[in-house]
Amino acid sequence: MQRIYIDANAAIGRMNFREPEIPYKTETLLLDMEYCRIHAALVFSHVARDYSFVAGNREIITDTNANNRLFGVAVIVPGLKYELAEGDDYLDMLAGSGIRAFKMFPQSCDHEFSPFALEDIAVFMIHNGLPLLVDLPQVGLESLRQLLQAFPQLNVLLCGTYWSDNRNLFRLMEKYPNLHFEISSNQSNDILSVSKRHFGVDRVLFGTNYPNKSPGALKALVEYSGLSDEDKNKVASGNAAKLFKINLGSLPQYDEGLCMLDSIARRVNSGLPLVDEMVIDPHTHMVDKEHQAVSLTPMYNSDADSLIAKMDLLGIDSIITSPWEGIMTAEGGNETTLKAHKKYGNRIEGYVTWNPNYPEDLDKAIGEYHEKHRFIGIKPYHPRHMIDLLDERYDRWFEYGNRHHLIMLVHVETPNISQKVDILAQKYPDMAFLLAHTGQSYEIARCNIAVAKQRDNVFLEITYTALTYGIIEYMVREVGADKVVYGSDMPMRDPAPQLAWVCYAKIPEEDKRKILGFNIKKLMDRCYKA
Repeated sequence: MQRIYIDANAAIGRMNFREPEIPYKTETLLLDMEYCRIHAALVFSHVARDYSFVAGNREIITDTNANNRLFGVAVIVPGLKYELAEGDDYLDMLAGSGIRAFKMFPQSCDHEFSPFALEDIAVFMIHNGLPLLVDLPQVGLESLRQLLQAFPQLNVLLCGTYWSDNRNLFRLMEKYPNLHFEISSNQSNDILSVSKRHFGVDRVLFGTNYPNKSPGALKALVEYSGLSDEDKNKVASGNAAKLFKINLGSLPQYDEGLCMLDSIARRVNSGLPLVDEMVIDPHTHMVDKEHQAVSLTPMYNSDADSLIAKMDLLGIDSIITSPWEGIMTAEGGNETTLKAHKKYGNRIEGYVTWNPNYPEDLDKAIGEYHEKHRFIGIKPYHPRHMIDLLDERYDRWFEYGNRHHLIMLVHVETPNISQKVDILAQKYPDMAFLLAHTGQSYEIARCNIAVAKQRDNVFLEITYTALTYGIIEYMVREVGADKVVYGSDMPMRDPAPQLAWVCYAKIPEEDKRKILGFNIKKLMDRCYKA
């Protein structure tokens, strides 16, 4: 029996700017839903956001009324009586046309978002039982709080929250019982079990941010959550059915005989560990158990013991890690890795971390952790250390890495970093370079692909919250599966969606196996070999 999924955050239609690989047609959405086993979706129109809410809403009504798996979300603005001949009667028309919710884009549509501006609309929505959808970047937490305070009976679904928002989001969730959030961007490690502990999961909804994200990947956040089946069903569809008044019994299950998922995707679709596959994650962090937390962002269940438990749940054989302290202040990070390695053996391998602002630490970094303990990787972190990758202070470290065929994980956040890696890859041809976060956008992917095509020792590591639609397939098509490597950024992110991003990709199974483990294993086996 399939678990029923309702996507609470999807869109269709033409947009002002579109990457060529990003779909926009209703037919493609329905095909992707069938492929990933998502049984229904709440959809708004990009046209309604980017051009005319009247024209876009008309398209949504037509498309959703023609398909029993789609339910319409209308984009609206305050002050309708000043813009439309029918004035506020437009809201009655929308409600009578089967629209299940309203959505607002205050930034994109240039209007105020306050209890004063939304009073008439809020009263209408409460009376008609229609929820309001908003994206956090469009409204801000304080404006949202004011609205929740002013209209405690108005149900609000907050979209677009990230793991970095949870310190503030969780306070709102505890205080305002009419607030809900969806998980498409909030991929915090163990987000659902953490939510369950603090305020339950009755107001947490499955969403994908389609077409921007790979829709199947987000299912893994539910399937590997560790929740009971009852709670998984709530997040997957039950909460959405209640909020949007959808009859779950009216949603037909898909014909399993027509399922296009391969054996790897089927296991992930069912939340089963990939026990028969080699899975190695070369992009992870951790937090020393004594420290419990970090200052920059919430990071749940982030110690070595918790990581091993999550690895077992998903079927991840081993990781290469650089503790959070190692990429920040840098003191103690290598020792945290060493303790974890001694406890768990080759299930936890290490990148040496070193902050060039403290040159006195380099001798120990090389002599103790490379020479003595054979850490197989190098992890500079220029975004926080503020030292250019081409700075001569790195020379001795990088020369050591090249001499011993080590792996360097490089954070690539802008196109100019790709160019610097190109220079380093030529200077150090025997060191393997993993370009972290290549999957964050097509812009970054194109820059990194250009380097990977030119340099045999450059590889593309995928991880990013973006879960960019189609980008795994794009990278494989452009450089071949031999040059693409899985990574998760665990425990900043939950590793399940990142793993499923690969597993649901429409590429051959053998390519998936290369990405999930074989490619990085070859690079690991080279380390410290003549």
